[in-house]
Amino acid sequence: MPSLAFKLLVRSTQPTFAPGSPLKLEVACVGIPKLASPEWQNRWDEACSNVKLEVEDARIGGYWGGVGLIAWLQNQLHICLPAPGESDREPFHLDYTEPHWRPVTVGTEKLLKLRGMVQINAQVDLMVGQTSLATERAQAVTAIVPHGGDAAEADLDGNIQIDAAAVQSGDLTRVRQLSDELLENPTLGALKTAVKLFDNTHATDDLWTVIENAPNQSQAIELMESRLKETNFIPDYDLLVKLTGMKSRLGNPLEFEAEDGQPYREYHPGLEKAALDYFRSLLDQLAESSGDPRSARVTAIREIVGSLVESDQCEIGTYGLSTGEATALKAKLPR
Repeated sequence: MPSLAFKLLVRSTQPTFAPGSPLKLEVACVGIPKLASPEWQNRWDEACSNVKLEVEDARIGGYWGGVGLIAWLQNQLHICLPAPGESDREPFHLDYTEPHWRPVTVGTEKLLKLRGMVQINAQVDLMVGQTSLATERAQAVTAIVPHGGDAAEADLDGNIQIDAAAVQSGDLTRVRQLSDELLENPTLGALKTAVKLFDNTHATDDLWTVIENAPNQSQAIELMESRLKETNFIPDYDLLVKLTGMKSRLGNPLEFEAEDGQPYREYHPGLEKAALDYFRSLLDQLAESSGDPRSARVTAIREIVGSLVESDQCEIGTYGLSTGEATALKAKLPR
């Protein structure tokens, strides 16, 4: 039985949960009727009752795992943006069954000592007797967020405040150390510190890791949107793509492991349009808060817009934005 016929889905029923609370999940085992008979579909659905779960801090080595960008979305943004109101109409070549979600609760005893981003690893084996015919794995990421009380940067550990002050004063050799400290103390104060000091240069790349993997993703996005509007902040195209990925992940938190890109788009058919709408909104925000026409910031925004109309590779006749869209954005920039 080809493993492509089956996929395991797992998702958290809550974007965040409080310390000391159980973690409520849902799992589903979907299949492709064209590749598996009803009998095998039933066997696969029954296998979901024996799902194996592991829960761990989402930090692996020097980065936090399980929260990467949606690859197809990043590729789509770099290659071609459909016109406003349109989306990729390519039909799905594999039609999965509707998910039958099963509730699963992880008790508090398995969550002790975890903090910040939490990664759930799920595995289901399709067994015949003692033999495993197929194994599917999936991941979901959620976050432990305390109820209030951790919003102030002044509440951070003294050593963190010292390193943050050093970075703010220009000692960029302390950025990596500060980033690690903020990741170990993933409070709202830590997030605000990272956003304030992140300037979208290679020297502060490590602080982006703190922002992208902050437990409270909604506030991370809000803070970065405000940072984008600051007149001394110089954006680039890749940053807009990353923010779009964060926004998409927040609104559609279904995670799975599948090289073929299925079934993410099948279960989130409006994801592409929502992502592209958000990407365009970021462009508009930049154009409307661009500042001094001779500044490096305005030059960077012009380059972003210009890079999206470079050629005629796309079916709609442009690379990314239509000429009309690009003209409208450029008209908002100061002269």
